[in-house]
Amino acid sequence: MIRFLFRVLRRLLSLALGITVLLLLPVGYVELACRGQDPAAIQWEPAAALAPAYAEVAQGYAGGNPQETRFAGIAWQHWSGLCSAAPTAPEAALARVPAYGDAAYLTADMVVRGVYEETLGRGYAIWRGDDPAPLDAVVAAQMAGFAASLQTAPWYAWGFRGQAAELTAARTEAQRDYERWIGLGAGSWARAGLGWVTARIAPLVAPSGAG
Repeated sequence: MIRFLFRVLRRLLSLALGITVLLLLPVGYVELACRGQDPAAIQWEPAAALAPAYAEVAQGYAGGNPQETRFAGIAWQHWSGLCSAAPTAPEAALARVPAYGDAAYLTADMVVRGVYEETLGRGYAIWRGDDPAPLDAVVAAQMAGFAASLQTAPWYAWGFRGQAAELTAARTEAQRDYERWIGLGAGSWARAGLGWVTARIAPLVAPSGAG
């Protein structure tokens, strides 16, 4: 039994390490690829930089076919945007951490959503035909609200628990809604937990003088 638990723990740690490495690869890309420009000219935007990404996700759900959303492209475009030149003062390495943290969250979220929509989501879409799931309209409104909130607040301040509760309250008897309720509801609860942890870490890495 102890050996079994040890193997499970080792695999979980290996998985966590692998995910961490994958999320750090884009950081290396930005740090190295931007060396061709003036490093001091890199614009490290706040969470508002995530807003266009989630606005695009909202459009995908509103159209009833979120599996057609370019999730990987959204993440790549955001990381590429970190290399956009802008007239800003030189930033210390620590000041870049919040921007990298936001980008890492976006990347992980887009990967999870992309895998889900390209497997279960697309499978159910083929099975149910062209009719959109009733809950997709609710999710679209949630994503639009989330994108708007990013203009004034960090992603982890969003009410993910309330979002999950809203999905439960709006669920119909449609088969696709049941799949949506389980998959997206579980995702909302996972983001709520991650947001709770991030909210307690963020002040420790906030740039000096940040509010």
